[in-house]
Amino acid sequence: FCPGCSLELKALPTEQASLWVDLFQRSLHAGSEEKPEPGLFVFRRWALKRRLSPDWQAYLSNLEQQIEETKKSLPKQYPFVHGISDKPALVNISVNLRGNPHSLGDEVPRRFLAVLSPPEPRPFAQGSGRLELANDIVNSPLAARVFVNRVWKWHFGSGIVATPDNFGVRPRTRSRNCLKKET
Repeated sequence: FCPGCSLELKALPTEQASLWVDLFQRSLHAGSEEKPEPGLFVFRRWALKRRLSPDWQAYLSNLEQQIEETKKSLPKQYPFVHGISDKPALVNISVNLRGNPHSLGDEVPRRFLAVLSPPEPRPFAQGSGRLELANDIVNSPLAARVFVNRVWKWHFGSGIVATPDNFGVRPRTRSRNCLKKET
């Protein structure tokens, strides 16, 4: 849980844990029903409200009445869809140095990944570049192979190749146990 720290976790003995659950969470003796009975001291709705003083009962009734009136007075809701749109003036984003948004580096033009691009990648020129990015991903044979390999790995448990995140540029590294001393 917390390696190296001095945190000591203690658990309740089984009998005390069962008593706690039975009193304050749910009845352990309810059987294998879909919805277990509430614990002995769990009060909901009217079971809780009837244990309050008359003043508090009246206060809660008043609040419930206000809630219902407010719901009725709200205008009818129209169906809506979440969406995105381009900004009026598009800008390139600066790199966050070491992930710090307050320490900005060089400005980066909107374009496809340099690893998968030809030697001279051209920046996106139409709108925000989302359509051009989608087209570049579809047209990249390496990205298509990575996608197929990940689907294969998800479906069968192991990929066609053992490096689902490697775009074929880096050599595969060996573990320490495989390294031999050269004499």
